[in-house]
Amino acid sequence: MIIDRAKEDDVGRLEELWYEAFGDDKEIIELFMSKVLNGAQTYVVRKSGIIVSVLYALPTIDDNYYLYALATDADYRNRGYMSALIRYFIDHFDAGYFFLIPGEEKLVSYYEELGFDVHVPAGIRSNVKNIFNESVTGYVIAEIKADDGVIPDLPDALVCVKHSAAPDAVYGLIPY
Repeated sequence: MIIDRAKEDDVGRLEELWYEAFGDDKEIIELFMSKVLNGAQTYVVRKSGIIVSVLYALPTIDDNYYLYALATDADYRNRGYMSALIRYFIDHFDAGYFFLIPGEEKLVSYYEELGFDVHVPAGIRSNVKNIFNESVTGYVIAEIKADDGVIPDLPDALVCVKHSAAPDAVYGLIPY
């Protein structure tokens, strides 16, 4: 097992892994790769040269990381690859905190075992707008339109996680 940073020529495999894990439209996956991949810390686990797990860490303006779209190939799950990847990233990157939104309720206990505390109930992808409540988390969800000038050519089908202390800062893109 090798853990390293994803390379530009890994994009095809990263897109496959994303589609397998989350089933998002290929257009959304390609958009993420083209607009966000270079700004994210993208780390992978390679087994016999094949990427089997991926972690995208989106940096925030206050030196934290939003861990996003964590995925492991179905044939390699339950072997500790993602746990090793998360531990590696947390051990090697200095941050005030790391945060994520579990895609399924059953993942909450998995992340708790890795040291995460639950402050907001696990995310339900089809209901992501209800996860964030500014009075609870300090975060709000705002739709970003392509003409907002934040990210050119951004489709209206994405939302942006923002912090109330820095309302103009993009924290991470979440398809909904």
